[in-house]
Amino acid sequence: MAPPSTRSQGGPSSQSQQQSPPAKETIEIQDPEAEEKQPKEQKGKKGKPTVDEKLDILATELHALRQENTRLARQLRTKERTSTFPLFGANQTREGTVPPPSYHGMPEVKGYKPTPPKPYDGTTDVEGFLVQARLHLKFYENSLTEDYQKVMAIFQLLAGKVLLWSEPIMNDYLVNYPDQSSDLTNYVFGNYEHFEERMRALFGDSDRE
Repeated sequence: MAPPSTRSQGGPSSQSQQQSPPAKETIEIQDPEAEEKQPKEQKGKKGKPTVDEKLDILATELHALRQENTRLARQLRTKERTSTFPLFGANQTREGTVPPPSYHGMPEVKGYKPTPPKPYDGTTDVEGFLVQARLHLKFYENSLTEDYQKVMAIFQLLAGKVLLWSEPIMNDYLVNYPDQSSDLTNYVFGNYEHFEERMRALFGDSDRE
């Protein structure tokens, strides 16, 4: 009887015979567009303004807007004043005194030329002067249609202490109206009856002398 076969110690084992196949090598192919985007993104991150830089930019833009608003507001005030000043003709400006209406060809009654009241200095009857002033304005009612025009026309007929009262108001109206003129100026020029009211309040005492 043949002896049982034996496996030498150096022979291969069943475990070594069932070796796993070698791992396959994988090659990663990167999209070239992704490679281009990455440095661009990095560059973009590097060029992004800081908070301080953003604040500086906003401050500059805000300053420019304020200057533009100031310029536009100045233009608007100039335009409004220009449209207000011509009272008796196209060439009327705020420099100098306002010429009487007759200087600019105001309508006249045929055969009669109205005479303006004498300058009022506050020493005589204020009611008498106001009646004469209304009569004078009646001849030019087709031309002096606005209250401020009537007030300016009669302001030319003031003298003495009445002129001292009216002169600052007139100057305030010519220079500062409508944005920066005082409440008194706006009140007097806003309605001709307001002008008469102030005249009576300030110079009505002379009636009782």
